[in-house]
Amino acid sequence: MSELITPRLRLRRITLDDAELVMRVMNTPGFIRFVGDRGLREVEATRNYLQTGPLAQADDRLGLWRVARKEDDVAVGAVTLLQRPFLDAPDLGYALLPEHERRGYAFEAAAALRDHARVTLGFDPLYALTSPDNDASIRLLGKLGFAFVRLMQTPTHSGPSRLLLYRPPGGD
Repeated sequence: MSELITPRLRLRRITLDDAELVMRVMNTPGFIRFVGDRGLREVEATRNYLQTGPLAQADDRLGLWRVARKEDDVAVGAVTLLQRPFLDAPDLGYALLPEHERRGYAFEAAAALRDHARVTLGFDPLYALTSPDNDASIRLLGKLGFAFVRLMQTPTHSGPSRLLLYRPPGGD
């Protein structure tokens, strides 16, 4: 599937042409604080990172998705569905540009990708990872149906991360 549509948003796979958006998202204060500083300050370096990292590992089920408003195609951030080598199932992630936060876009986009991952792609279980002190993300993941499993150390984050598992309503 090349696109996911919600009432207000259009999600499509990230390409090398989205390097500037990815760079901007990865350099927001929230991303740096809660995910980490990837040191990507130039579009070309971000393009190289995408080409050799996330896009090289993406397939027809896993990858990065650009999130944009339907009304004007303005990019607001990204959602991800990635298979981490230290997890037995994919995890869902999201990051918005600060000027688009607190409008419900993260919930709407993450819910669309969660449902796509579960219903269309058949991923069960489905995880999420977040920093233990990222209260906004913890609340949002709770609203999305994710429940805390345990704290864990990951190779990509210096401190512990909260591992959450999606638990569908009704125990599906």
